[in-house]
Amino acid sequence: MHAFFDVANSKRQNSHITKLHDELRDVRRAYLSTAQPRKSHFRAGQPQQRHLTDKERENIDNDAKKMLRELNSGILILQDKEAKRRDDEERMIRKTYGSGLGALGSWAAGGRKTEEHEAAEERARGIEEHREGVIWFLRKQLQLCASTQQVMMEARLKREMEKSRSVLANATVPITATKLTGGKPNESHPNREPSSEHNEELTDEQIQMFEKGNQDMMSHYQNQLEQVK
Repeated sequence: MHAFFDVANSKRQNSHITKLHDELRDVRRAYLSTAQPRKSHFRAGQPQQRHLTDKERENIDNDAKKMLRELNSGILILQDKEAKRRDDEERMIRKTYGSGLGALGSWAAGGRKTEEHEAAEERARGIEEHREGVIWFLRKQLQLCASTQQVMMEARLKREMEKSRSVLANATVPITATKLTGGKPNESHPNREPSSEHNEELTDEQIQMFEKGNQDMMSHYQNQLEQVK
């Protein structure tokens, strides 16, 4: 019964890992797409391009990391149970063939292990190698799954950092121009109506607050990127 439970549990772990990996690969294209959602008329038989919001991408990351932790814990439980099973089996073999009739048989064989003793140890090694192979396979599959999630998340965070840099750069240019012209960005074109966006000069304090906000955002994405690595 104990052996059956381990086999069933390992199959269940493998099924969960495979499902998570398939889901990550299915959503990868939409997750990494930079296209903006747009309204379109649905036509029967026409494939729909899925667009994700930043919140949906964050949810995918959080759910995937939670599932990876749970799957890793499940594999560790399998390892612990297998170690206990192996110790129990070795203890049973020593008890069976190291005392009583088992020891007498060994003495009669000139101190060598009996055929039954060797067969029991060989059978135990076969089971151990098989179980270790299953756990190694699960660990390998989980690493591949985690690698897929990591690459996706790194790409998203780097893109967010580049977007923040772009926003900061685009916003800094008109702010600088406004300061240099004394709050009159359209001074070279007297007949042009002043833009409402630059109708008032930003104070040094407002500029510092704006730049600090962008720097905080950059630090946030950088910290997340470091945690992924």
